[in-house]
Order: sequence, then C-alpha cells, then structure tokens
Amino acid sequence: MLQEKVFSIKLIKALDCAVWFASLLAAFGRIMTTKEINQEITDTVASICNAAEFTTTTPKAGATAIEYLVIPADAIELVGTLATLRGKADDYTGRIVKAYATLAKTAQTTQDKSETSRRDTLDKDAKREAFNAWVGKLFTVQESEASQNKKTMASMKELVAALKVAQDKKDTAKVAEITAAMAEAMA
Repeated sequence: MLQEKVFSIKLIKALDCAVWFASLLAAFGRIMTTKEINQEITDTVASICNAAEFTTTTPKAGATAIEYLVIPADAIELVGTLATLRGKADDYTGRIVKAYATLAKTAQTTQDKSETSRRDTLDKDAKREAFNAWVGKLFTVQESEASQNKKTMASMKELVAALKVAQDKKDTAKVAEITAAMAEAMA
C-alpha cells in the first residue's frame, strides 16, 4: 500500500515535470537547460522590476493617497513568462480567472449607494442576461454610464485641486485652461 502511494506521488511529480517541460517547449520553442532557465528567470525578473511604475490610489474623503509600484500593461506578459519558467503557469492562469470572476460578479449584482457591499438582486435568468451582456462588451470601448460618471468625478476632483492651486498662484491662464477642461468634462 505504501509503495503504491510512493509510486503515485512519483508518477504525479513526473507528469508535473513533463507538463512543465511541455509548457517550456511551447513557450520557447525548445527544451532549455537548467542554466538557460535560471538565466531566463533572472532576466525576466529584472525586466519586470525595471518596468515597474509608481501609481497612486484615489483616497476617499479625508484619507491620504498611497503610492505604490505596479507592473505596467506592456510588461504584464513577462509575469506569464516567469510563471511558465517556474512551472507555475496554472497559478498565473488561476489569478486571471479569479479577476474575471470578480468582474463577472460585479456585472450581475448591484451596490446600494449607502452600503459598501454588493447585493444579490437578480434572479438566475436576469444574471444570465447580465453576464451575456457583459461578455458581449468585453474588450470593446463601451462603458457603463456608472463607470463613465465615476471617471468624470475622479477627473473633476483632480481638476478642482489643480484649479485651487492655479487660483492661489493667481495664474489666470491656467485657471482659464482648467475651467475649460471642467466645462468639457461636464458636457
């Protein structure tokens, strides 16, 4: 019995190794040596770190913005490469699946303005309809009215802050420019 379990574990590990080699072959067109894999990992990690950019949170009233590093869109494929090199392509895919599951949930629920959590307000047929509509809009330029309003409000906050600075500096040209931008955002 114990020997069967040990054999099963060794077989699973061998299959995992075979899958990993197959993913390397698919990703890089050939089986790589350990030295080449380690160098590729080092290079990929360095590329991800070098590509990182600072971003800032949009704080709620009275809170302070937090600045942190993110992997920019043009370097995100490197994360997939690193996952493949380390034999964790399934983990990478799992994170993507989780992100899209969250987006799908958002498309099928509502958030009351007075609450912070989402509510289950749709029956299964309505959820299917909302889900299908969401999938139909994926990777298009269409945005919900709520998303558009949220972006407008975020840009207005930035414009109001910039307007205050320009007014304090008595920079009439900048005040006029910002006022025009605010009028355009409101249209």
